[in-house]
Amino acid sequence: MKLYLRFFYPALCVITVSMTLLGGILLASSFHIQLEQEKRALVRRTDLCAYGIESACANYALQNIELSEELLEEIAAQQDAQIVLRRAERLPERTVRLDGQSLYAQRPLDLPTGQYLLVVASDISNLFEHQSVLLQYYRAAYSVAILLAVGASYGISRSLTRPLSELTEVSRALSAGQLDRRAIVQTKDEIGELARDFNQMANALSEQLERQEHFIESFTHEIKTPLTAMIGQADIIRSGRLEGEEMQIAAHAIVGEGKRLNTLAETMTEWILLKREDLPLADLPVHQIFADALASFPDEARAGRLVLAADAGCALIQGNRALLSALLANLIRNALNANAKNVRLGCKIIDGERVRISVADDGIGIDAQSLPHITEPFYRVDKARSRSNGGAGFGLALCAEIATAHGGELSFRSQPGKGTEAILVLRGGEAECSEELDQP
Repeated sequence: MKLYLRFFYPALCVITVSMTLLGGILLASSFHIQLEQEKRALVRRTDLCAYGIESACANYALQNIELSEELLEEIAAQQDAQIVLRRAERLPERTVRLDGQSLYAQRPLDLPTGQYLLVVASDISNLFEHQSVLLQYYRAAYSVAILLAVGASYGISRSLTRPLSELTEVSRALSAGQLDRRAIVQTKDEIGELARDFNQMANALSEQLERQEHFIESFTHEIKTPLTAMIGQADIIRSGRLEGEEMQIAAHAIVGEGKRLNTLAETMTEWILLKREDLPLADLPVHQIFADALASFPDEARAGRLVLAADAGCALIQGNRALLSALLANLIRNALNANAKNVRLGCKIIDGERVRISVADDGIGIDAQSLPHITEPFYRVDKARSRSNGGAGFGLALCAEIATAHGGELSFRSQPGKGTEAILVLRGGEAECSEELDQP
């Protein structure tokens, strides 16, 4: 059943029952009020008739005229009413009763000739006729009101559920590949808020699909380039045109491209695992992370290209030693590959709860347009230089995932021609400076 019908049917039932009850109450109340008025009028009329009969009987008594049944009936007829005189030994109390379409009022009457029961009848058929007319009017008004209620209930139900129907159409369009479709936000209520949230979800979905498409394109290109080179070199070797040193060069090219593919596969595996697994964290002195990272660059450290902060061993962070060491080594490698003469490693405690680790260089820098994209997989600022250095375009993406897995944040600041600074913020605090950081 459609959602608007779920609103429409209950609303129509409630309106119908309410109008039926209200109409019945109004008609019954109107009839009851008019009937009570008729009863009161009949009681007054009965009292007037009784007074007239008593007065006439008194006059006849003064004239010494004997009262007979015929005379009493004649006196009653003079009162212009349907009066019945009944002799009774025990008279009932004054009552008014309804019989058919007539009212009957009775009261005891004490005359010189005895006790009688005075009964006065009143025809109230006009009251029933008036009630019948009111009922016909009510039925006509009821039918019109029901039709209006049907239209109003249907319109309200459709207006309430129309945004949901539009959301359904938009969701089907999105699933069919129309990623530019969005819901129209018409109200500021809960349904409008749902439409806004739906649009935000659609925007996020579109962005995610675009990133996936870009990832697939980049990954395909990254695989295709070394495979093309390997196939080309292998085809030359197979042709038998190479000998001696040329054969060695071709074989070396194939091995180099194969290593690139292997590095790419390993890096992607680490990147995927970081997205799926929770890391066990431990308290680590920052000097251990620096020492592990610098161990990969002994020549650069001895040449003085790596400069360490004096307080690098005075902080403690929460993390995984192997992953953080790999992150820091990757940042240092990027800085060295950027033609930096000096790379400065710093450490600072923020608010006693966080540790800020920085890797700054004086290399070629990164332009403002490329800076927001450097942590995207396969993105390269200088594609030719990255490929010549054996990079797979995954290093900073892996660094960003390592930082996220530690509940930290990795950001970059750069100016072209002046250098780049990578900033890693992790949970941690101050530690005793009891251990010096050894230079490699």
